[in-house]
Amino acid sequence: MRVPDEVLKSVGFLAELDHSDATGDEYLLRGTGFFVSIPSSKGKAFHWFVTAKHVAKELLDKEFCILVNQKGGGIIALPLDNRWWLHDNDKTADMAVMIYNNELLLDIVSIPLDLLIKQDELKSRKSGIGDEVFITGLFTYAPGRQRNMPILRHGNIAMIPGEQLETDDGYADVYLIEVRSIGGLSGSPVFVRETIKLSGERDSGDPGELHGLGRTYLLGLVHGHWDINESEINNPNAPHDPWRGVNLGIAIVVPADKIIEIINRPELQRVALERREKRALNRVMAAYSLDLRERIVEAVERRMSSKRKIAEWFGVHASFLYKLLRQKRDRGDLAPLPHGGGAEAKLAAEQLPSLAALVAATPDATREELREQLKKKVRVEVSRSTICRRLQGLGLTRKKRPSAPPKPIPTSGPHFKSSNQRWEGKS
Repeated sequence: MRVPDEVLKSVGFLAELDHSDATGDEYLLRGTGFFVSIPSSKGKAFHWFVTAKHVAKELLDKEFCILVNQKGGGIIALPLDNRWWLHDNDKTADMAVMIYNNELLLDIVSIPLDLLIKQDELKSRKSGIGDEVFITGLFTYAPGRQRNMPILRHGNIAMIPGEQLETDDGYADVYLIEVRSIGGLSGSPVFVRETIKLSGERDSGDPGELHGLGRTYLLGLVHGHWDINESEINNPNAPHDPWRGVNLGIAIVVPADKIIEIINRPELQRVALERREKRALNRVMAAYSLDLRERIVEAVERRMSSKRKIAEWFGVHASFLYKLLRQKRDRGDLAPLPHGGGAEAKLAAEQLPSLAALVAATPDATREELREQLKKKVRVEVSRSTICRRLQGLGLTRKKRPSAPPKPIPTSGPHFKSSNQRWEGKS
């Protein structure tokens, strides 16, 4: 059955930077994630990137990115801040969420909130056992070189348990679906299609029904699958081994309820709102003229009224006024700050032509090599992530696939070492 084109655009591939050499940057593909959007009261939507918690943990303390398609062609590597949010009171929920700022140049489609189907809504949305499901995500043996090429797998809902089932993380709220989950699909979105029913009359005059497929919903996220040793395949009481054996064709799905519960955490909502307001304020600050800035500060210094009243006179936000005062105190001037009003950029605008010239002169140079050349020629030291962001701003991407596909990544939750990486949650 054909699926909406937007489904394939909802995913990105999580990749760890393996090494850089003269041929480019090479990545180890680790799993799949997808984009979700939630409308806000101010019109613009909040965007989130969602994946399996065990995939996110595997990338702790490592340099990684999301590989996504660009509009007009090509793939771009998006660096992330590695701040994942988990479920605050369910340690068995194999799900991690990251705040994401949507970019216009990316060829992606976020899944809207109203398409996330909660377990208590399955009946009202005409979905249940036997309904068609499909998964889209990473196929490690053919990920795509010029464009991400997500694979699609079909199946059906096999079980909606009335109780928690045992997983590697403990007894958890999950669904079971009849579909072969494979290495690379961990964190992939699972969609379900509602069954619609039309009542009618048979040729004989007896009542009849016509069944068809209706709207598509996000059922949840791929956790992994059950395996069994080949020698025990006919033994109904055989122990299951997640590390070797035959794929039983039963995949474990974390319900979409868990995404909603994580995103609805008050502290996460607060951080997302603060980030948005900061970005908007930085854009506004960069647009205000120096003359206006000076008049605002002069009014404050002459104590013409309260700071909030002065902000109202000049039609600016009070927080902008306080930033101006802090800037004058710390820097001694009121000129617009570089890098959108935030901290001074390590690679300034006037240095970008030097970076572009280095790329033109050494088109096969890796980010590490470009970093070293900048250090020698421009006398500025920056990280590879800064190089990556500046290249993206110039429309120059440096992204290569591994020459050979990596080994499949187990989709059942592996064991992990402890880390001091920031995690937002109790899990």
